[in-house]
Amino acid sequence: MLGTIVKKEILENLYSYKFVVITLLSVILVFISVLTMHSDYQMRMEHYEQLISYKEQSTSLLKPAPLSIFAKGLDESLCSIYKMSRIIGGYCFQSLQNQQSYNVLFKMFAAPDLFFLVKIVLSLCAILFSFNLVSGEKESGTLRLSLASSTDRAKLLAGKWIGGFSCVAFPALIAFLFGILLISLSADVQMQGEEYLKLLFLLVSCFLYLAFFFTLGLLASCFYKRSSSALIVSLFLWIVFVLVVPNLSGVMARKIVKIPSAQRLSFIKSQGKFEINDRMQNESLEIGAWGPFSTGYVYDLEGSDLIMDYRSRLNEQIECTIMLVRLSPVGVFTLMAADFSNTGILEMNKHKQAYLNYKNIFLEELKFENGNVVKDHPQFLYERSSLKEILVGGGLLNITLILLQNLVVFAGAYVLFLRYDVR
Repeated sequence: MLGTIVKKEILENLYSYKFVVITLLSVILVFISVLTMHSDYQMRMEHYEQLISYKEQSTSLLKPAPLSIFAKGLDESLCSIYKMSRIIGGYCFQSLQNQQSYNVLFKMFAAPDLFFLVKIVLSLCAILFSFNLVSGEKESGTLRLSLASSTDRAKLLAGKWIGGFSCVAFPALIAFLFGILLISLSADVQMQGEEYLKLLFLLVSCFLYLAFFFTLGLLASCFYKRSSSALIVSLFLWIVFVLVVPNLSGVMARKIVKIPSAQRLSFIKSQGKFEINDRMQNESLEIGAWGPFSTGYVYDLEGSDLIMDYRSRLNEQIECTIMLVRLSPVGVFTLMAADFSNTGILEMNKHKQAYLNYKNIFLEELKFENGNVVKDHPQFLYERSSLKEILVGGGLLNITLILLQNLVVFAGAYVLFLRYDVR
């Protein structure tokens, strides 16, 4: 019985214009996305290769992540340059300009990566497949005939979900595999074996995300008797989950945990530089020349009390935002996609902590004699998070959360369908 229902739903969708249009649209958009993001990745790699030849031992210089082609995330921020600069009499810790070269238009528009297409376009397509699964058959009269033949309502709903979602997942899978094929044929992108496993988890994340919105459309279809009403409500809920909740989470987090503005922080750093210059001038005037200081100094533009407090409060604000944004499947999917692509919050925190640890080691091993460094400092080394680190660091939690969100919505649709009046 269940197999018959699933087969019926699949055949009805395969012969519909929606399936053909959405499949072609998905493949075309993925093709454009991969070409655009691959071009951006090539540009960033060229800039990286230019910088690597001038790299100093004390400079943090990260290679762009290959999976950023699929989900760019925070890769530009991750690839900012952190450096210990040698000045007269010591070293100065500071962050410099962004390492990567990018199209300035990306600042005006969201990066058209695969993650963006799934989050916006394919989630809408999922709703278009499901908003009339029940109400549409109610209007045509076929739902009454199906239930009149002693068909179990639970099996009928499950069959409709499986058959309908299969037709949503198939275009997404084809588009995703097409994008991987294009990247695999490129000599500029070199991915290791584990990165293909991360892509697999990224694909699973996409399916779980699309399943939520497909089930959301099914929920609306089980609540209303008219397909037009179900479509309007589904689109309203899509706007709430995709646009309102994520943006509102950031606003609420800024209200809960307040931090100084970026302009204030930039001003503090500028003042710190002026203070260092004044100190250098005073010391040089005391010895009568711009020679080495009698003792060594380490100036940490990133280590003042105010900036350290700012960093601590910023981390609190980020954690608060993550908790709030996880109320929406869009927020959970955003965290998952970026983490599995090594371009998310998890990677940013790991990189910052690695550099802070390196700075501490640098200070411990740094030795001066007559104002000169007598011991070479260690080199900064960094590897992006492994799949195990991603899963332990929040990947499994995010997968569990979006599974629970799917189950809650499906349970709601199931309860409504059991009480649905087919007359």
